[in-house]
Amino acid sequence: VLTGARAYPAPDDMAFVSLLHNEMEGQVDIVNATSLTEWLDCIASATLFASGRFHHTIAAIMLQTPFIFMESNTPKNQALMETLGMAQPLQYANGDFGRELLRRTDQVLTAGAVSKPVLDSLCERARRNFNGLAGGAARIS
Repeated sequence: VLTGARAYPAPDDMAFVSLLHNEMEGQVDIVNATSLTEWLDCIASATLFASGRFHHTIAAIMLQTPFIFMESNTPKNQALMETLGMAQPLQYANGDFGRELLRRTDQVLTAGAVSKPVLDSLCERARRNFNGLAGGAARIS
């Protein structure tokens, strides 16, 4: 489980970690990333990354780490999956959560990484985020 925040850890992350730790009787590894490098290395080295965090998932996409997107409290997640042409985030309340998680795991590991054209499109969209800043777009490379 990957957590970490410089100042304000997400309360739902902390609750999830506590629940998971209790349910798994301590048999879970928790990485509290204390730097950007540690955070990226953890995502890059994962065989499969499951997250409801928007930025975590974008990092997984760009690092070409297979991922399953979980539900979250932001519509950005649904928009990202629509942009990628992928399944909507997996809902915890899904009556078949375990089976659906396993199905998606098989699907994602078989499909492989997000294609280069999709990666290029996401990079271009990210660059456009800086267009309104004075000289921002020129500094992004």
